[in-house]
Amino acid sequence: MRYYAGHQITIESYSATIGVTGGEEVTWSTYCTPYANIRYPKSSERLEGGRNTATRTAIFKVRHDSDTEDVTEKMRINYNGVWNILGVVFMGRDETIEITAQKKDG
Repeated sequence: MRYYAGHQITIESYSATIGVTGGEEVTWSTYCTPYANIRYPKSSERLEGGRNTATRTAIFKVRHDSDTEDVTEKMRINYNGVWNILGVVFMGRDETIEITAQKKDG
């Protein structure tokens, strides 16, 4: 099956270490950089702490291959800002993966 997607995204994984002060330090590094088809099914705005905050939800559809097969909710997407991964759904064997993610602005 041929799959075309026009936006290159960066999926990042984190690692945690204990810092000099004894606290946890989280660093993010590139896990893979697939191309994705992106849909924006939902967005909302609300007032939080006196500031207007916008929340956007997006579905990133990527090809299922050896680079993307281990993507989890513990990772994040970097594409025009940071998106927290909410869910990962495999759409058939060796086809595509739909990653639902959310981003807050403001």
